Amino acid sequence: MASFEIVAELPVPPAASWAFVVEHGEDIEPLTFTPRDTQAPGVLNDITARVLGIIPIRGVSRTLVWEPPSQCVFESVQPAWPVRTVITESFESVARGTRHRIHYEVVPVGLVGRVAAPLLSKMMKRSRTQYQTRLQAALREHQ
Repeated sequence: MASFEIVAELPVPPAASWAFVVEHGEDIEPLTFTPRDTQAPGVLNDITARVLGIIPIRGVSRTLVWEPPSQCVFESVQPAWPVRTVITESFESVARGTRHRIHYEVVPVGLVGRVAAPLLSKMMKRSRTQYQTRLQAALREHQ
């Protein structure tokens, strides 16, 4: 298994941070995340993105935890190979706003997964760090 955790300070309280991510996530995120029903534990989410801006990818995740405005947890469902992921995003109140934490686990499936997991983990850490930077900037603009 490969995993990482990144933390950023956001300039607004957790409820405002959470609401911004839910309402404007597609403005700062390089992927589209569409719940198939009202968001809650057990709901499936369709995910679409483009790798390098040209290669389309699709996936499905399942919501494990949905606790606005403090925490959400998602697990990958499709594709189920060569890795599975569990992503936890939390919003904790701090003196100046919100401590935003992303914990990402990449679990290998089979031999190919053991090679792919560390590579995907490194790629996603870079992507999530860029996401947090864009989120910080967007929240500052909207204050």
